[in-house]
Amino acid sequence: MSQPELNGIKLLRSGTLFLIISYLLLGIGAIGAFFGIPAVAAALAAGGIGAAAGTAIGIGALLLIGPIIGLIGLLRVKSAFSMLKSAGRDVGYGGTGVTALLIGYIFLIFAGIITITIILIPIALIIFIIAYIIFIIGTVLVGLGYHTVGQMYNEGLVSTGGILIILGLISGLIGFIGYILSYVGLGKVINKYPSGIQTSYQQPGYYQPGYQPTYQQPYTQPSYQQPTAYQVGQGTIGRDGYARFVIYSSVPANIVSASVEGMNLNALSINPTLLQPGNNVITANFGNTSILTPGSMYTISLTIFAQGTTINVKANVVYQ
Repeated sequence: MSQPELNGIKLLRSGTLFLIISYLLLGIGAIGAFFGIPAVAAALAAGGIGAAAGTAIGIGALLLIGPIIGLIGLLRVKSAFSMLKSAGRDVGYGGTGVTALLIGYIFLIFAGIITITIILIPIALIIFIIAYIIFIIGTVLVGLGYHTVGQMYNEGLVSTGGILIILGLISGLIGFIGYILSYVGLGKVINKYPSGIQTSYQQPGYYQPGYQPTYQQPYTQPSYQQPTAYQVGQGTIGRDGYARFVIYSSVPANIVSASVEGMNLNALSINPTLLQPGNNVITANFGNTSILTPGSMYTISLTIFAQGTTINVKANVVYQ
């Protein structure tokens, strides 16, 4: 994982926290609206304008503050998806989904303002329905975006959270849990690489462009051998979705991710992820591989982390 990727993951986690808070406020507001609007109508019919106004303003405030916080969260999530995409990570249509949700949140904010006026509550309900339809589209795309991120970094909590976010269309509680799982999972990804992974090794010492770095005595410059990793022989990928190949590593290393180039297939699981010095037999599950052509050669792109260095390794496999 490069430093830009790590920054993107951190921003995605921050945006997810805002969405969790927004989800909570909107849930409370929705419950209040469900039970409170009939009470407001009854109070108005009985002439109790003061009580009706107090209830409506309270509900409207929750329905107004919740989307505003959610809007901040979505802007962060959208920026995070853009950062990951710029770093070469395919997050699917996550960014498009965020755009749809942003439009939905704008509708919710407008509906919340109308609700406070009391008189235009029926119009507010119509706007809520329109916003919900937009939310269906956006939520599916955003959930798939989270799921893809979880697959890329082999973090099951984020992958599961993405699916639960989509299922949140059935039950808001499920979606709420999905965002919480994603938040926790993204934290685990960040903890794996707290300072990012440098893509090159730099000798200790003070450096400025234009002059040779110097070292004070009795400091002895440590010897360093660049870690290497490469495929041994040729691998296979079967109709069951499992690819099998051999990777040689000169040092202990970790496989961060694997994907089939040009086919938008990311490994759902990799075993083992820890490489030992020497030859390592790798099994990677890519799920549904029906889009591949039997007998054709494909290239699996592996991202391997070894001694502070990111190594990109290509593995050739034949689809059988």
